[in-house]
Amino acid sequence: MRGLARVLGGRFIPGRLRDRIHEAGCGFVAPLAFLSEVFLEGRPLDRRRFDAEAVEIAPGARALEAHLPRFGPVRVVDLGGKRWVTSEVGLAPDRLLPLLLG
Repeated sequence: MRGLARVLGGRFIPGRLRDRIHEAGCGFVAPLAFLSEVFLEGRPLDRRRFDAEAVEIAPGARALEAHLPRFGPVRVVDLGGKRWVTSEVGLAPDRLLPLLLG
């Protein structure tokens, strides 16, 4: 979970704050260090499965819906070799990609 926790100015988010984010329904976008931090059908996601099942959402960007423990449904996005996870599962690519590019 360390890769996901680095979202507020590079600091780790305490568990209580993660719980509040989940309970309040606050959306998030965060870097994803390891695909195995998210799950698909109860199993940790791996590169082979991501490559096989992810769909292209824009040139150079692929995405796959998965589950993140303690947060729920998420979208995993690979954009130019960098991986992101977002709770904004239904967000259109033209609105999501600017969030990832900063």
